[in-house]
Amino acid sequence: MDDLIPVAQKMNHMDVHQEDAAGLDFDWFNQLEERQDIRVIPMQYPWELFGRDHQVWCDLFYSCLERGADMYGAWDGTPHHGDDGKFTKLDIGYADPMEPPAAPVGGKYRLQTLEGFRTDRYQYYEVV
Repeated sequence: MDDLIPVAQKMNHMDVHQEDAAGLDFDWFNQLEERQDIRVIPMQYPWELFGRDHQVWCDLFYSCLERGADMYGAWDGTPHHGDDGKFTKLDIGYADPMEPPAAPVGGKYRLQTLEGFRTDRYQYYEVV
């Protein structure tokens, strides 16, 4: 594995994923075996917290970066949810702009299970 992108989300009572920006356990992912060979890129949704308290949303990324994240990402980055132009260019003001990961090399595999969790109720890329 070259890149690991843990997403800050939780499932509601109807089994729909929702933003959980503060719930991402970055330290758990950061201590994985052979971490030195894997880029860990925490990802958040710019849905609720982004519009409600943009600085806190950015601070969650700062915290991960200061503890060793290789870069950061955001999913569903269309201008909405109180954006006010903040998402035009995702730049949380941390160091130099980062280059996105290179395109993956290799095959595409349909994920069926992961650590005992079945993925057939969700899209194959949405394992929680």
